[in-house]
Formats: sequence, C-alpha cells, structure tokens
Amino acid sequence: MNGVLTIARREIQSYFASPIAYTIIVIVLLIMGFGFLRGLIPYSALFAADAATATEAGINIRNYIFREIIFWAQISMMLCLPALSMRLLSEEKKNGTAELLMTSPLTTTQLVLGKYLGAVSILGMILALCSVFPVVLELLAEPEWPAVGTAFLGMLLYGMVILAIGLFASSLTENQIIALLITYVIFLPLWLVDSVVGFMGGPLDEILAGLALGKMVRMLGQGLVDSHHLFLPVFLISVFLFLCVQVLESNRWR
Repeated sequence: MNGVLTIARREIQSYFASPIAYTIIVIVLLIMGFGFLRGLIPYSALFAADAATATEAGINIRNYIFREIIFWAQISMMLCLPALSMRLLSEEKKNGTAELLMTSPLTTTQLVLGKYLGAVSILGMILALCSVFPVVLELLAEPEWPAVGTAFLGMLLYGMVILAIGLFASSLTENQIIALLITYVIFLPLWLVDSVVGFMGGPLDEILAGLALGKMVRMLGQGLVDSHHLFLPVFLISVFLFLCVQVLESNRWR
C-alpha cells in the first residue's frame, strides 16, 4: 500500500509542477459553471414570475439546474480528463523512466493503482471545488440533497471510467497524442450509445441501455440508485486497469 501511495503522491506533485492540473481544473469549473447558470437562470425566472405555479408544476432543482450541470460536467470531463491521463505512462516511456519503474520493487499492479489514484485525486479535487454550486443553491433554492449526493457520485464514477480508459491507452504508446486519440476511440461509443437507446428494440436495446454511461450519470443525478448504475462503471474501471496491468507485464518480460 505504501508503494501505491508513493506513486500517487509523485503523480500529484508532477501535475501541479506544470500547468496541466491548474488548466484542467479551471476549464472544468468554467464549463460546469456555464451549465450551472444555464439551469439556474430559467429556474429563477420562472420561480420569480409565479412561485406557486412553478412549485405546482414540479419545477425543481433536478429538472432545471442539475440536469444542466450534469450534462456539462460530462462534456467537460470528456474533453479534459483524457488530457490528464494521456501522460501517465506515455511520458514515462518517452523519458526512459519506465524501465526504472519496472525494475523497482513495486509490482505492476501497485504501479498501475498508484498512477490511477494520482489522477483520481485530481478528479476528486475538481469535484470538491464544484461543491460550491449546491452551496450557492442552498442560498437561492431548496436543493434535494440526496439527489445532489448521488449526482456527485455519478460524476465521480463517470470521471473514473475515463481515467481508467486513459491509463490503459497511455500504456499502449509513448506518444501522448496517440494515447489521447485511443482514449476517445474507446470512450466515445460508451457515451454516445445512450443516443440510440430506444431505436433498436428487443434485446439489443436492453444491451445498449446497459452500456450507456450517460444514462448512468443521468439516473444518479435524479437520485435514482440502482445496482446496475454502480456495477457498470466499477466493471469498466476494473477491466481497463486489468488490461493496463497485462500490457505492462508483457512489456516487462520482453
């Protein structure tokens, strides 16, 4: 466990030693802030016009505010997190330090988990800073805090899937741009499949719905927790971390 934490701490320090972490944090916060305002402005306008009618019509925090925040959170993470993960192993290979890590007392699993934990820590910092949005809402409206909690859980799991895919992509090449492109090639179908659910019909539609990450985030954002919503991201994270370990093991014994 100490080895995992050492690698994670090393990654966090390297992120903040360059503009990478600061840039990604600012971009994600700006995009999510845009979504927050898109949801807040119409809610405020409708509530100010006729609070009683707005309440009777079911205008609430989930429909008018967190729907926008969650959508734009997905966009911001999809754009920014692959840039966070593309360097995790690619940079080590390019700089020639991968061999040193491979010959260290650390196991391959410890190395992968440490790298992954470092990237997830940055994601956690981003979401912690985003907690200002529900705090502001507490002053202006009455947020449904259980839904807020599950929404943040959904965004965390969504981001963790992207980082796991990005780490795997980074293990395949020393070129960070190629790692970035591989991440998008793998992740985009999982995100876009939500748009075709309902058109296929039959068992295929159920299979596609089961692979739809966007639906998972949306349902958790509404406070609807199902075991499948938790199983899908955990399964994907486990698969891509396992594949990453296998790639590094094969490289170690070449």
